[in-house]
Amino acid sequence: MRKKMIALFLCISTVAALSGCGSSKSSTSTGNADSAEKLVKLGDYKNIEVEVDKSYEISDNSVQETIENYFLTAPIYTENKEKDTVADGDVANIDYEGTKDGEAFDGGSAKGYNLKIGSGTFIDGFESGLIGKKVGETVDLNLTFPEDYGSEDLAGKDVVFKVTINSIQDESYPTYDTLTDEYVKDNYNDYYGVSTVEELKKYVSDSLENNNNSAVGDALTDKLKEISKISDIPDSLTKERTKELKSYYKGMAKYQDQEFADFLQNTYGMSEDDFNKQIKELMPDYIKSDLVWEAVAAKEGIKASGEDYDKFVDKMMGTLKFDKKDDLFDVYPETMVKRMYIEQEAKDKLIKQAKVKYVETTSEDTTEQTQSDGSEDTGNTDNTSENAEVKDTIDTTTGK
Repeated sequence: MRKKMIALFLCISTVAALSGCGSSKSSTSTGNADSAEKLVKLGDYKNIEVEVDKSYEISDNSVQETIENYFLTAPIYTENKEKDTVADGDVANIDYEGTKDGEAFDGGSAKGYNLKIGSGTFIDGFESGLIGKKVGETVDLNLTFPEDYGSEDLAGKDVVFKVTINSIQDESYPTYDTLTDEYVKDNYNDYYGVSTVEELKKYVSDSLENNNNSAVGDALTDKLKEISKISDIPDSLTKERTKELKSYYKGMAKYQDQEFADFLQNTYGMSEDDFNKQIKELMPDYIKSDLVWEAVAAKEGIKASGEDYDKFVDKMMGTLKFDKKDDLFDVYPETMVKRMYIEQEAKDKLIKQAKVKYVETTSEDTTEQTQSDGSEDTGNTDNTSENAEVKDTIDTTTGK
C-alpha cells in the first residue's frame, strides 16, 4: 500500500515534467516563495553531485536498443502453409467464443487471434487443449477459471470455449535497419501516437530523456533535503497542502466519473481511511520536497507568470486532454499548477548543472527508482503494446 501511495504522490510531478517548457528566461516566483525562504536555508545547490542508477544512462545506442525491445511485443506473422498440426511453441491463429451456462460472457471471444502455445497467456487447459489439433478443426474446451480470478462472475466457474484453428503462423521481427513506416503505424500508432520511423525514434529519444531527467531530479531532491536546513513545518502549511492534495484526488475521481471511495479502491486499492492515514504519514516529506525546490526557485527569480507559464499550462491541458483552463483547475488546483511550474523550472535548471554519476545499484534500489517514475510494480519497464493487447483482447481469458 505504501508503494501505491508513493506512486500516487509522484504522479503529480510526472505530469509537471511532461509539461515542462525547458526555458526559464521569462520566468520570474510564486506566492509560496516567502514561506519557502523562511523555512529553508539552502545548502550550496550549484553543481550538485548525485548518483543515479545506470539503467537511466543514455548512450549512443540507447534509442536503437529500446526500439529493438519494442519489437518483441509486435511480431510479424506469416502463415506457415506447410504445417497443419498445432504443436507446443507454435503460434496458432484462432477464433474462439467462451460461454458460461450456455451464454457468451464479456471479453471471452475474439477472431483471428494469434496465440503462442505454451505462453501461459490463457487459463490452464486452453493452450494445451489445442496441441495435436488440425488446421480447420473446431474443438470444445471444457475449462474452469481459477478460484482467485479477478472477475467474481467467472472465478471458479466452469466454462466452454469453442475454438477454431484457422492457421499456424511463423513469427519474425524487423530489424532496426529494416524498420518501415507501415510497421510503425500498424503497431505503435494507437499506443504512442507515432506513424513513421522518425516519429518513433523521436518518441523514444524524448522518453529516455524524460526518464533520465526524472531520475536525476529525484536524486537532486534527496540531495537538496540532505544539504539544506528545513525548519519545522507549520501546521497551517500542512493543512493547506493536505487540503490541496485531497482536492486534486477528488478532482481526479470526478474527472473519471467515479465516487471518491470507488476511485481510491479501483486505482490504489485502498479505503478512504487508509488514504487519509497515508496522506498524513507522507505529507511531511512531500512538503519538504516542495519547499526545497520553491526555495531554489526563489533564489533563481522564477515566477509562475508570463509567456512560459502560459505555455506550461497549455501543454499540461494538452497532455491531460482538457479543453478549458477551468476544467484543468477543477482537478489540479491553480496553486498546485503554479507550484508545479516553478519547481519544474528550478529542477530543469539544476539538472543541467548537476554532476551525475551513473552506478550499478541493488535490485531493491532499482525497484524504488523505477517506482519513482510512476510505473510501480508493473513488471513491464517499457509499457509497450503487449499490455494493451492482453487487456483489450483477452481480458477475461487470461488467468494471470
